[in-house]
Amino acid sequence: MIVASSGGSPTQPNWYYNLKAHPKITVEVGAQTFTVLADELAGAARTELWPKLVAEYPTVGEHQARTARQFPVFLLTRRTEPRQQPPASRRRGACISGSWQRH
Repeated sequence: MIVASSGGSPTQPNWYYNLKAHPKITVEVGAQTFTVLADELAGAARTELWPKLVAEYPTVGEHQARTARQFPVFLLTRRTEPRQQPPASRRRGACISGSWQRH
């Protein structure tokens, strides 16, 4: 989860617009780096989550109190990238002209 609070600024942080335009991003958590898809929560999903976020991170609620702008909340879902196949020369079998040849 990430919140576009910008410290209670009346305008969205610049990264908000980048994330909306390009929701597939790479994140770092500790020593791990992985791809996530960012989905902005709206309606009931955001309404249900907001009090839990403020309870866990009171500063978010303090920042929200400074502005009339509703802070966007994004759910980050980890994506597993498809494994790339090794080059044909390194596979056990390779397709040549539509037929499989063993190496």
